[in-house]
Amino acid sequence: AATIYFDLHQRTLRHELYFLPAPEDQARKAELAIWVLQRNHDLYGTRFSMGPEGDIYLTGRLALEHLTVGELDRIIGVLYEVVERWFGAAVKIAYGPRT
Repeated sequence: AATIYFDLHQRTLRHELYFLPAPEDQARKAELAIWVLQRNHDLYGTRFSMGPEGDIYLTGRLALEHLTVGELDRIIGVLYEVVERWFGAAVKIAYGPRT
């Protein structure tokens, strides 16, 4: 289970989902950073980002003028899809055995 945080601003709605803690190994951290940047290329409505400590998040921002029930449902669906599709691979990169 994951928690989606929504932050309502004057003109935008921001979302954030904690995806994965940063690996301690610097080589793995670098590999994971490259991997999430490559995933960002195909994402719509959300993106991977790295927090101050190197943890990985899914974040996005939507103008309130575009906010509808359907759009909110789409954002939640995209977040669910990204976590289901990429979490296992990200864990393997960050913490899995080296081959």
